Amino acid sequence: MKIGIIGAGFIGRAVAQLALAAGHEVMLSNSRGPQSMSSVLSGIRGVQVGTAQDAAQFGELVLLAIPFEHYRSVPAQWLEGKTVMDANNYYPNRDGHIPVLDRFETTTSRLVAEHLSQSNVVKVFNAIPVAADDPAAKAQVIALLDEIGFDAVDAGGLDESWRFERAKPAYCIPLDKEGLKAALAAAERQVEVPAHW
Repeated sequence: MKIGIIGAGFIGRAVAQLALAAGHEVMLSNSRGPQSMSSVLSGIRGVQVGTAQDAAQFGELVLLAIPFEHYRSVPAQWLEGKTVMDANNYYPNRDGHIPVLDRFETTTSRLVAEHLSQSNVVKVFNAIPVAADDPAAKAQVIALLDEIGFDAVDAGGLDESWRFERAKPAYCIPLDKEGLKAALAAAERQVEVPAHW
């Protein structure tokens, strides 16, 4: 499979390496353009680099792993008809305050899905739970997780994706499958766990 990655930070590079090891083709991109990615080319054997638009066009599956405040900077038409893996997280101190998120009225992935209204958005790779509204897109991403060595946990639709957003019990905590299910169930919408959790 061809996997395009928009965002060459820690998540983008890690997923690129895992996907390449599983036999997929991968193109990484960042906001500064391929000329700024010589260290990525030398550090990740077999990866291709391009512009964000190149990566969007290249990928059968596309990973969006950029600072959340910039999600609208990716034109929706680039990703029309594609499955988009959303690894974005909302950090108010980095992204600025977004009132609908601060009031718990929606989720980060719901906002991404509203922007990319012609794409099938699947929240994944900020933790290993998977949330999506489209069953086929969800199955496609779960199959990829299996290929790269992870047990996926189906966390429901995008409106349930808050259960593994920042400051929830399942966020960035190494858990087995049963522990992850328990952490998802224990999440409370308006309660943030302490940073040292």
